[in-house]
Amino acid sequence: MFLQGVPPVLCGLDRSWSRDAPTQPPSSPALLYSLAHLEDQLKAAYKLVTEGKFSEALRVFVRMLQVVPLMVVETRKEVDEVKELVGICKEYVIALRCELRRKELAADDAARAAELAAYFTHCNLQPVHKALSLRSAMTIFFKLKNLGTCAHFCRLLLELNPGQ
Repeated sequence: MFLQGVPPVLCGLDRSWSRDAPTQPPSSPALLYSLAHLEDQLKAAYKLVTEGKFSEALRVFVRMLQVVPLMVVETRKEVDEVKELVGICKEYVIALRCELRRKELAADDAARAAELAAYFTHCNLQPVHKALSLRSAMTIFFKLKNLGTCAHFCRLLLELNPGQ
């Protein structure tokens, strides 16, 4: 049976589908996403954050969160890895939304922009990205002459050891 206007399906919808078998009993559906695929996406998203492409990185992290319910994992270890991946994506989505909103407000509302920069530093990010957020917040608070908060971010940056 063919449907008009719909392209033919070129792959099997069942995991055990074989082109050679004339008839097959239905089995579980084909997997579109795997843990390895999401780990590759995570590496690409990290690279986008490092390059400062925050809106693109946000799209990748949100897409990863949307894909997780469509995954099938077999072992408890994979379940734990997916849970860790969800936690990482959640932290980065929050951080990137704060930073993108701060960049929108930078000229209009300096106090709110500084507040968002401070929130950005509280997210649980990779050390390289945490250092970037601390440097950004340090610069913003220095320009606003809020030297006490600026010193706090300087101490956090030194504790992080960004040179190593």
